[in-house]
Amino acid sequence: MSDRLLRAGLVAGALAVGLILLLVLAPLPGLQAQTGFYVAIAPYISQTHPCTYHVKGSCQAELKAVTFRYWLRSTDGAVSRTGTVRTGSDGFLEWWLPPNKRYVATFEYEGRRGTGTFSSFPKDPTCITTIQIQRGPAR
Repeated sequence: MSDRLLRAGLVAGALAVGLILLLVLAPLPGLQAQTGFYVAIAPYISQTHPCTYHVKGSCQAELKAVTFRYWLRSTDGAVSRTGTVRTGSDGFLEWWLPPNKRYVATFEYEGRRGTGTFSSFPKDPTCITTIQIQRGPAR
């Protein structure tokens, strides 16, 4: 193969790779990139696992596809949310939260409640598996 054909093939290949990257990396109309700090939380009753950085599809938690009532607040008072959230088929709920804050989260499910803390600074864990929900004292 001549040098000229080889160079032409390399240029064509480079252009094809560039076009593919442009198509993959270009935002699609109507979609916005998520901003903030990604965190995956898996409240549990009796089974959990140690985890630092969440790997979607690899991490599995105890309470799959269940609905929790939740209360979330940042310790500086800037963020305050309440509502219901459903865990995915892996047992995790996923949130994008404002970065560089400390949070307190409480979850309630079938008469059980648990509270935990986490933060959203750059090197903080994105996988929270330490919030155990337990039955409260009888009333």
